Amino acid sequence: MAVSIFLNGDENEAEQIAASRAAGQMCQRWSEAAAQCPELVADVIRLGGLLEVEPFQYDPETGRSKPRSETRDPYREFEKKGARQFALVLLAAMQINQQEINQLMETSE
Repeated sequence: MAVSIFLNGDENEAEQIAASRAAGQMCQRWSEAAAQCPELVADVIRLGGLLEVEPFQYDPETGRSKPRSETRDPYREFEKKGARQFALVLLAAMQINQQEINQLMETSE
């Protein structure tokens, strides 16, 4: 609750300070976990689906590739999007930046 209030910019300064402190403590825990077990970062990337590539098909009318619409399930798409977003939040809490994520993704291929 306090974190969402902090992120939404509530005007109660005491709650903002408490939320900021809680967020800092959470980041410290996840950073320590990533330092103790580097495989955790790769696991979060894999479980979040950050390495998945959406299947595409060629559209001869436009000359471009487009997502395969016949295989798309809106519920599965929302599930994937949520898992991806959660993974990105965890990676941010681990203080893993975009460049490090890209490097990990390149080395895993």
